[in-house]
Amino acid sequence: MSVTSVSRHGLTGAEATARLAEHGRNELAHPKNGSVLRRFLGQFTDLFAVMLLVAAVITFVAYALSNPPDLGSLQLAIAILAVVLLNAVIGFLQEFMAERTAEALQAMVPHQARVIRDGERTEIPAAELVPGDLVVLEAGDAISADCQVVEAHELTVNNMALTGESAPVRRDADPVAGNVPRLEARNRVWMGTTVASGT
Repeated sequence: MSVTSVSRHGLTGAEATARLAEHGRNELAHPKNGSVLRRFLGQFTDLFAVMLLVAAVITFVAYALSNPPDLGSLQLAIAILAVVLLNAVIGFLQEFMAERTAEALQAMVPHQARVIRDGERTEIPAAELVPGDLVVLEAGDAISADCQVVEAHELTVNNMALTGESAPVRRDADPVAGNVPRLEARNRVWMGTTVASGT
């Protein structure tokens, strides 16, 4: 979430509605998956797989046209097809595991979030958070969106799910240099992490 044009009173209901329409819901995109067979066959359509399949066909043709038959060409064609198949299986499994990881991350995101809207603290569905929302965080909260910290009181965040760090890291509202990687910026918190202490 951006802090651009955010006041201490938070967004108005009208601003929030307009930003939701402009930016969409605060949730990971759900992949549009076809059948398992179609997704597996899709692995054979990338350029690398197509080039290998063409090479296998050419090698098979060379074997078929050779007189006497060259078993080396046949073995090479079979080896190329085995590489294509292995590549497809690995690619399919990687995509499958990435989808499971995205689903697990989505499950870690809370369904509700506390924000300041129209000058009042209120609870809204986390999927309706928009850029510019003033999100209220307290110890124990799971963070519902990527946010820039605008005010902090002894705030520490557990980033284990994101970075593997076991110790909570301190966060504050101080500006950071432009060359600091976003993940290391002390004035940012990330969806899927949790507030260890402070507010």
